[in-house]
Amino acid sequence: MKTNIILILIFLSLNNFVYSQAFRLGFAGNFLTGNKYYNYQVGPSVLAEYKFDNIPLTINGSVRLLFISELTEKYLPGYNNNAVGFGASVNYFPFIWHIQPYIGLGLYYYSNDIKAGGNVAEVDQHINYISNADNNFSAELTGGLKFSAQTPINFIVEVTQSFSKQADLISSDPVSHIILEKKKISIFNSLFVRLGILFEI
Repeated sequence: MKTNIILILIFLSLNNFVYSQAFRLGFAGNFLTGNKYYNYQVGPSVLAEYKFDNIPLTINGSVRLLFISELTEKYLPGYNNNAVGFGASVNYFPFIWHIQPYIGLGLYYYSNDIKAGGNVAEVDQHINYISNADNNFSAELTGGLKFSAQTPINFIVEVTQSFSKQADLISSDPVSHIILEKKKISIFNSLFVRLGILFEI
């Protein structure tokens, strides 16, 4: 008898837990604001959010298409990077209100296509190019605000700092193509601002 009561209580708790969730889908714009190797990088992303009503956490996933970019003339003139990324993060909400601040930790995988848009310009009479940059994993730290948080439509503003592996910046002679210098650079450590909207499903 006691066992049956315990099983019933567990079932009711799990049933309440399952039905106290909300799933949202949406989209956002990503704007690079901090990376000395880029002049700019922007693009859209598709968002998904899984929220537990009785736990101040959400599981967030997204696919990002960063296909409008230009690398800076100081390091890689004439290059751009069309990147596709996907991954997930866990966000923590310290309190519940109409405007909710949150912090999050995430892990993303990026496929990079760094290539020259035309003739590659010289830097200090050298030709620069990048290697070891085809793909990378990125750890991300995010802080944000969710507006209209208690309604079916939410608006989000967030800032994300990414931390990734380093790539190789190689300088070579434009005539002989002899490698003159090779050094590690943190080309994928970036600060992004993201503006988005989420719809409850």
